[in-house]
Amino acid sequence: MLAAAGGHAELVADLLKKKSMVNAKTTESCTALSFALDCTNEDEQALECVRLLLEAKADVPRTFQSRHHLH
Repeated sequence: MLAAAGGHAELVADLLKKKSMVNAKTTESCTALSFALDCTNEDEQALECVRLLLEAKADVPRTFQSRHHLH
């Protein structure tokens, strides 16, 4: 989760290759994808983290769906 929040795409890719749980949640129900979406500053590495997580079938957070009408 911290790798995604920090925009470390190479590390996210390595973790996904090692079968990390893409939809693991914190006690506040945050996932790596929610961290990546909330922390992205739209630089290339941050967007790559989002792309990698989506390709790995990460669930899109409901708060993001609501804000962007993705229901």
